[in-house]
Amino acid sequence: MNNFSHQQLRKIGRQIFTAGGASPDEAALVTDVLVDANLMGLDSHGIIRVVWYMDDLLNKKIQPGAPLTVSRESTTTAVLDGGGNFGAVAAMQAVNLAAEKAKQHQASSCCDSLINFWEICFVRTCVGVGCCKCTHT
Repeated sequence: MNNFSHQQLRKIGRQIFTAGGASPDEAALVTDVLVDANLMGLDSHGIIRVVWYMDDLLNKKIQPGAPLTVSRESTTTAVLDGGGNFGAVAAMQAVNLAAEKAKQHQASSCCDSLINFWEICFVRTCVGVGCCKCTHT
């Protein structure tokens, strides 16, 4: 069995996802979330998913570059659709929107559906905002 450092896994993952059609930014984000999941002990959401994601890319179940669309929105809430993009990409965009709403209005809520890695993206972006609630359905 080969052992790889997290730096090696990040490099390899980015190359694989870019070859599969993801932009360099999408490939970096998805890979970083997967590797970070492993580093946090969440192996079921870690680098093991590269094979699954590549299968989904090849079968057009994941649409790299698909934009996040807002189905409904108020000053402090939003219902979003990831458009088939990677869950981590859609989740990060949703968290960024929630964080911006929280900063502007001191309260915010975004609800996602079928977005993975919500908690990791939330922690990365919203710790420190202190007034953002995200709900995963």
